[in-house]
Amino acid sequence: NNTFGSWHVGVGMTEVLLAERRHRHNHNTSERRRAGFPRIGHYDTWLVDSLQSLVRKNHAILLYPSWVNASDYKDTPESFNTVPLHSQELDTAIENKCNTLLENMQTKIDQDLLREIRKNSAKKYKRRRRAEFKLTSDQKYLCETMGTKLPLLPFTTVEEKKLFTDFASQNKHGDDRWLALEWCNFVDGVNIFPKLPVHIRVYRKKWEKNRRVSNCVRSAKDKSITLRGLNEVLQPRSGASEQQVLHPIGFEEPAPQARHNNPAEVVGGTMIGSDICNEVPPPGKKTRGKDRPKSGGSQKRRRKCTRCHESGGGERTMYDCGGIGGGPRRCDYYDDDGVRRCYKCFKMKGSGKSDHDP
Repeated sequence: NNTFGSWHVGVGMTEVLLAERRHRHNHNTSERRRAGFPRIGHYDTWLVDSLQSLVRKNHAILLYPSWVNASDYKDTPESFNTVPLHSQELDTAIENKCNTLLENMQTKIDQDLLREIRKNSAKKYKRRRRAEFKLTSDQKYLCETMGTKLPLLPFTTVEEKKLFTDFASQNKHGDDRWLALEWCNFVDGVNIFPKLPVHIRVYRKKWEKNRRVSNCVRSAKDKSITLRGLNEVLQPRSGASEQQVLHPIGFEEPAPQARHNNPAEVVGGTMIGSDICNEVPPPGKKTRGKDRPKSGGSQKRRRKCTRCHESGGGERTMYDCGGIGGGPRRCDYYDDDGVRRCYKCFKMKGSGKSDHDP
């Protein structure tokens, strides 16, 4: 997959984004370089084509004289995205191999279906399944753009690399075009896919490099073993004292008359050590300061029910009442007229659950 920033997209979406980028680049260049090119403020040029065609049809005038309607031109078979790169001979070989694989797959499907029907004759079956290759969405898109039933992919699977090694061991990897045609005989649509000559050429260089490295290591193996044995004889590892490595001699200590008596020194603009004259005392433990006293005194003011206070209920009721948090209508002891009553009984009578006088 290609990557646009942190957005991972497939082959099809990549081509769409590249086409949009190409269209916007051409439009911006036309606005900067072409004389009289209108600035429409957007990139939907087909809307301007429709508008200009409509105005020309109804009023016989050109809305934008310097604008060329791209919609008036007929489509061409040209392609600017993924295009087929294989030859006609390779296309024929891929087509023949794919048809053979699909026929074998269809035969196996029909045999399995017939065997299942004979086993359970009373069971209802679905429509006959058609043989097709199991491909990803990107692989299907490549097949559509290249006009093949299987995509032409580089070497990725282990089976493909082993098959190329078999060809190379038989000296059959010299001509890339011939090997691309011969490769189609081993395609299975699962682990081995068709190849372009360029795929074979690129992988052949990589394979030859790895082979040279492997041969070099193999040829030097005997000499490496001999050298290791000689080192063991000259300096055995077990029971031998490790040789001490001499470290380089550092700078000499300064003479006493060259030393300064200041306990702090400045190196690169940074003071190192402690300066006795400007020594800062260690910070003490941070504690929370005292709260400011209230305006009415140091004791916290208690909340009270305003209705109990106005009705003369006293401290026994005003500081222990539901009206403290619920408002005067929630007062447990007095009604709106200041008459003594029970709030629960008042609530049950109001909802029709009780006839008791609160």
